[in-house]
Amino acid sequence: MRQSIYLFAVLFLFSINLFGQQKPQKIYLNPDVIQGELVKVTGPLRDFVAPPFDGDIVKDEKLGYHPKSDWILNDSINPNAKPAGLDPAWQKSYAPPRGPVKALNQSYNGQGYSSVNPPDPAMDVSPVHVIQMINGSGGSTYQIYDRTNGNTVAGPTAFDSFTGINGAGDPIVIYDQLADKWLMSEFSSSGNMLVVAISQTNDPTGSWYVYSYTAPQFPDYPKYAMWPDSYVVTSNESSPAVYALDRDEMLIGNPGTMQRFTVPPYGTIGFQAMTPVDLDGNTLPPANEPAIVMRMADDAWDVNLNQDQLELFEFDIDFTTPANTTLTQTLTLQTASFDTHLCGYTSFSCIDQQGSGINLDPLREVLMNKIHYRRFPTHETMVMSHVTDVTGNDDAGVRWYELRRTTGDWSIYQQGTYSPDTESRWMSSIAINGDGSIGLAYNTSSATSFPSVKFTGRKECDPLGTMTEPETVMAQGTAANGSNRYGDYAAMSVDPVDGSFWFTGEYNPASQWSTIIGNFDIGTCTPQISFSTSSISVNEQDADIVSTCLDYLEVGVTISLNLPASIDPTVTLSLSGSAIQDVDYEAPSVLTATLTPTNLSETFVFKVFNDAYVESLEDIIVDYTLNANGGDATAGSSNQTLTIDITSDDSAPSNVSGTVVLVDEDFETNTLGVFTTDNPSGDTPFQVGDEATAETGPFDIPAPPIGTYMAYVNDDDCDCNQNQVDLISPVFDLTGAVGAELSFDYYYEDNTWQGDQEDADVYVSINGGTSYTQILDLPASSATAFTNEVIDLTPYIGEANVRILFRYSDGTGWLYGFVIDNVEITGDFINGVQIETNTAMPAEEYLGPNATVHFYDPTSDLIMLTITNNSTHDFGCTTVEVDRAGTTPTALEFNSAVVNDYVASKTFKITPDNASSSASYDIELYYEEAEILAWENTTGETRSVLDIVKVSGNNQISDVTPANAGSFDINYFNGTIGAFNSDVIISASIPSGFSGFGIGRPSGSGGGCTPGTNTWVGPLVGDWHASPVNWSLGVLPDYCHDVVIPNGNDIDISAGQIGKANTLDVVDGAELTVDVNGELDVIAPN
Repeated sequence: MRQSIYLFAVLFLFSINLFGQQKPQKIYLNPDVIQGELVKVTGPLRDFVAPPFDGDIVKDEKLGYHPKSDWILNDSINPNAKPAGLDPAWQKSYAPPRGPVKALNQSYNGQGYSSVNPPDPAMDVSPVHVIQMINGSGGSTYQIYDRTNGNTVAGPTAFDSFTGINGAGDPIVIYDQLADKWLMSEFSSSGNMLVVAISQTNDPTGSWYVYSYTAPQFPDYPKYAMWPDSYVVTSNESSPAVYALDRDEMLIGNPGTMQRFTVPPYGTIGFQAMTPVDLDGNTLPPANEPAIVMRMADDAWDVNLNQDQLELFEFDIDFTTPANTTLTQTLTLQTASFDTHLCGYTSFSCIDQQGSGINLDPLREVLMNKIHYRRFPTHETMVMSHVTDVTGNDDAGVRWYELRRTTGDWSIYQQGTYSPDTESRWMSSIAINGDGSIGLAYNTSSATSFPSVKFTGRKECDPLGTMTEPETVMAQGTAANGSNRYGDYAAMSVDPVDGSFWFTGEYNPASQWSTIIGNFDIGTCTPQISFSTSSISVNEQDADIVSTCLDYLEVGVTISLNLPASIDPTVTLSLSGSAIQDVDYEAPSVLTATLTPTNLSETFVFKVFNDAYVESLEDIIVDYTLNANGGDATAGSSNQTLTIDITSDDSAPSNVSGTVVLVDEDFETNTLGVFTTDNPSGDTPFQVGDEATAETGPFDIPAPPIGTYMAYVNDDDCDCNQNQVDLISPVFDLTGAVGAELSFDYYYEDNTWQGDQEDADVYVSINGGTSYTQILDLPASSATAFTNEVIDLTPYIGEANVRILFRYSDGTGWLYGFVIDNVEITGDFINGVQIETNTAMPAEEYLGPNATVHFYDPTSDLIMLTITNNSTHDFGCTTVEVDRAGTTPTALEFNSAVVNDYVASKTFKITPDNASSSASYDIELYYEEAEILAWENTTGETRSVLDIVKVSGNNQISDVTPANAGSFDINYFNGTIGAFNSDVIISASIPSGFSGFGIGRPSGSGGGCTPGTNTWVGPLVGDWHASPVNWSLGVLPDYCHDVVIPNGNDIDISAGQIGKANTLDVVDGAELTVDVNGELDVIAPN
């Protein structure tokens, strides 16, 4: 975990960290320049007769276990290497295997057992021929086949029999598609020579130029690649070496020169070779783009490595002026963690075989032959692969990558680890064709199976990170190999004619291996339409766009065509589901789109309203219809319907406790927010950052479960005194609470280093932070994810000055760190009633047609009143306020000086944006029990006589006095008493109109009622309850009154009203009309 920077004499070094991607810019200057030699020009190979074998044995059979004597062995020297467990890129979903049932385009045995192990099979394909090379006991042998039928055209023949230089194997064959010529090579048995032959034409049975290039060290494991300006070769030497051969000269028969650099090795791994990048296709890289060489590195190899990575070098070659040539390590790409420690770095055997005690070499150290480069119209791409331990239990799988570059730097576009069952998979080769399809082939073996060859692949349109082609057997093994040496490589190529894939590899039809040559298709993507996902979940409370009183959040629904169709298709969305359009959400005005090559996807934006309606989980179901317009676009196989699930954050006033969020901090402002931090030593305290900022290689932090930013201590990065670093919450109040809870996400490894132990704890204070008590010693998280922890704070309810403190200690050593995110502290409180005025900050909610809305005080979250709209009228934004307080409850004078007629002190005002003179509604007013008792004690009345009183117009109850009551339109509505916890609800039906509201008994109706005749003296047409001044006694009629309606008057009793009387006399010529929802109650009717 300790980090150092090496300075090499041949490079300049600086480093920039950018989102897990490092640009170290190690520049190597002044290459070795080696003059090549034209050994000979051969006659046509079609006429060549190989001389008898000279008996020069340069390779052994190597039966049993054979270490690689020239490769040093060390075990892992980084105990903190990742992953600690399962491979994080492990593909978990697979198509069922095909077995051998899929017909390969072609499949035939290549060259057979040659009395050596391993065979090192190499191969490439041109429009006419296939050439395979393998190791033989006297060096490499080649065989040329007809591409169309697999018939042998020439060979098998010892390569050195026509080069004239004794060879020792490790063959490579390349078809140079740009030049339409062939390259074959091996290294010499003595003299450290790279022996390279270039065909004079595209016919490999014609004549060849033979060259030799003498390396300063033995160039073991040479790998070749073609780039427009060079043939690039890498080799395993005392330090990894890379060579550039002058391609232009070699193609015309001149040897030219070879330029060489070496790069520093990793000390643990004895076998270290880089891998060159080979150009595929006829599309050239961007002008002056240097050749590329790559290397992988496992953080287990070196304590100075803080991540598993791919290293990218640019080889900028000048054959005219070698002093201008540079090799530059331009980029280091952090990968998903991988584990090359298959059976330990001290062993060259790991892969089980059925019925054998000999395990096979995993060849864990290199990116496998070849890395393929291809340029597309929109991007450049490279694919590569290597072996990794999938489970941490020596189960080998294939890790593969696709890198892309559009502009700027290369990045990992996708990566995955292929391991669909318990068999080991290794010795892979990968390629990408012009359709973007990827082919991957490899060996398989296990304790219950023999070494075989299988393949898979993916289309460009498939889900990223997955191989979707069912695994298919290319060659089924039937015996165990007699040697631990296997491979050491295989070869995958792309057919330059039809884009199919060609592979050669080793398998075991007997204890003596053979090779297979197979050709297969992956197929291409068909134009298919699908939504980007099948479901989206949203919560109304996440509305972030302010729009009067009806905030909303935008939800994008994206429908896409995976690739251009022959004719542009048209899609039209259709909507269904339990959510109501234009009530719960607003749909886009246009629900149709045409998908074109330049616009393959369309995003439709829905507005989901944060209304105040109490609703269960609702959904919007989005379907589509396709009009292919005569083209080839079809519906996809997945994501054909998209469901938007909407969770409401609203609740009805409850007779149980409600949860209140007291502290909520997710650090998404990239600050500590409401938290503070302290490090008594004065060194680095808690900081805030994203994953890339917070982590280092030894302290490898997983992605946070929600959001981007987190609070963290990274002791590894700081290397300072972090023995007591605190993250401190604000004070919160638990008085009145009946329960409380702390929830947070954390990542912590609970590690030791050199005898020091790190520690992470949670503390609580009930005195505002003067002193703290530990409540939890945090355990280690899993290696790959944050842990969510929930702590019961019920023991601290009733306390007014509570704080939470998170503490990290590094034990005075140099340890790792601690990460905190998504801290939430909640309290459970009995739901209460608003009694204070809130005219400065009233509640404002949207009251739509037939809607029920509960109005809570926006500050205290206490209930004020509930309105149920019984009409189709849209009241729009409706403001509710307590305009007179009930904090000192009593009864106050209203429209009568009679104490019995006083109203409760707390009153309300309701103001809608869209008033109506005819829309009816029900209303519930909430009062504390103490408010009702105070009214009863003041008036001498009982709550059973309480009605809801409304003063119409833009008026408040407090505007009315006995002196001016006649100038107001005052109505009483029959009240119904209900309970809310220990408090009171008074409800009534209102025929129309919002204004000021309160509760009281109608004037003159209570214990102060004086019997007498109460005659209508108001206008000829009027409402019974309009005003007390309309009656001769100056009060509304009550049960002690004999009521008279004189001749010529037309009086109404409205909906929700009760006309009270002891007796009633409607004089001839007068009319009394009672609404169907009103009531006339006469004690002694005539």
